[in-house]
Amino acid sequence: MTKSLYNDNAYLKSCAAKIISVDDVTVQLDQTVFYPLGGGQLGDTGILSVNGEDYNIIDTIWGEGTKISHILDRPLAADAISADVTLSLDWQRRFRLMQIHTCLHLICSMFDYPIVGARVGPDKGHLDYLTEGAAIDKIASNEILQDLIAQNFTIETEKVAEDEFDEFMQGRHLIGGMPPVKNGVVRFVRIGDVAAPLDYQPCGGTHVLNTSEIMPLQVQSIKSKGKGIRRLAVQFSG
Repeated sequence: MTKSLYNDNAYLKSCAAKIISVDDVTVQLDQTVFYPLGGGQLGDTGILSVNGEDYNIIDTIWGEGTKISHILDRPLAADAISADVTLSLDWQRRFRLMQIHTCLHLICSMFDYPIVGARVGPDKGHLDYLTEGAAIDKIASNEILQDLIAQNFTIETEKVAEDEFDEFMQGRHLIGGMPPVKNGVVRFVRIGDVAAPLDYQPCGGTHVLNTSEIMPLQVQSIKSKGKGIRRLAVQFSG
């Protein structure tokens, strides 16, 4: 498996790594700071450096099992395959993904409707709610969101045993797809106090450490997407 360094510290911007396998422009490493596409969040981009040469990582995805694949803009040189490499994130893009992903967790706490879709991009993100025709007010939603952001809630992660997952999930909404089960545990994200969290759900994505870091995100629009679905979108103001 690829060691996912971002799971324990989403603020790591770079790391050294060893190549596990290469297939044309796809490279798998023993460890990485790059988050792979999943749970609605886009995969990271950045630079792979080896033997003084830089290669653009244009996407990151899950490979077989728990291996993470880094997609390069061109194949590695033959003498690079056995060499150690350095990975460097496009940090500005990653941090914006972290801000938007955390913001969607806040919005998830604001409604009891089932979530049927999610997307976390570097410029905007959205949640799709199954409201069965019920309206969601944009102005009121944004006022609630801004109030939550201003309360400076902390965001922490913890690991829950796989056999306890069903109990933890009672009454909770998932953002995007299920996070992978690794070594018998599921990674949970908690916003706010342990005893009475604002939001607490399984998630494999990357997040900021405090809601104050989310600004200046705002509710951009709320639109009908048919079949009783409302899409609530957020983006950076200004």
